[in-house]
Amino acid sequence: MGQLYPSLEEIARKIAEKERVVIRPTGSYALNKLGLSTQVPTKVVYLTNGSPRAIRIGKGTLTFKSTTPKRLAAKNDTVFLAIQALIELGEKGTTDKIIESLCTILQREGPAAVREDARLAPNHVAKTLYLIADKLENNDRVSSITGKPAQTGHRTSQRPDGYEPKSR
Repeated sequence: MGQLYPSLEEIARKIAEKERVVIRPTGSYALNKLGLSTQVPTKVVYLTNGSPRAIRIGKGTLTFKSTTPKRLAAKNDTVFLAIQALIELGEKGTTDKIIESLCTILQREGPAAVREDARLAPNHVAKTLYLIADKLENNDRVSSITGKPAQTGHRTSQRPDGYEPKSR
């Protein structure tokens, strides 16, 4: 059969462990890890609090992009992946099917975890995450037309500090 080599993810984790830095997957790799894409990227990009660099390994490339602590601050790994996937897709690429898939994926995390980490996301992503949190809390009873919960007078997307993301 031949020799079995470690995956790019395993290599990245070992590098992060050795250098004592935080790494988080981003881009198409986040989409793949969530099951939103079947394509396995040969260029895997991680956000890190360490030094930026690219490492070529066989036919693949590991890229470490330095970022701010805020972008790495999400507490829940699955919600972080969802944020990165939504950033990668952009506003136009975020379809109803993607939102439904993310609802299923984030169901185990719960609406509170989704809302907590949504505060750290860009506005268009935060808006989508608050919608998903509403769907999770209301057992998927959210109007696809208005994006509001089906229950009248129920506003779960509002943050405790009163902030609401502005749509672009």
